[in-house]
Amino acid sequence: MVSILESSDAAATTQLLFNLSESFWSVGALFFGLWLIPMGWAATTSGRFPTALGWILVFGGIGYVVSAFVEFVFDAPTSLVDVFAIPVTVGEVWMIGYLLLVGIRPAVVDSSHADALTAG
Repeated sequence: MVSILESSDAAATTQLLFNLSESFWSVGALFFGLWLIPMGWAATTSGRFPTALGWILVFGGIGYVVSAFVEFVFDAPTSLVDVFAIPVTVGEVWMIGYLLLVGIRPAVVDSSHADALTAG
């Protein structure tokens, strides 16, 4: 088997590696978006973060997934695909700032659960 790097056409090898890198970033955007959706949902439902932060992360994750499909299926220009990253950028910066400056809020335990915990 002949390695790609052993071929005599360096320009073709460079173009192939560039295209592979671009494809890997697209797949990475898909999985990163799929990760942000449950993280945003957990932030929304846990009560330990602002609700708006959780929803921005959910919509940002959806935006990442949509951008990966728009880029792949419709071969859209990069500037259009980058628009989908705006909500996730806001959400990520907000999450990092919130964790660094405020931290995680304590868990909210209602009285019915507190009685069950202390009785056991």
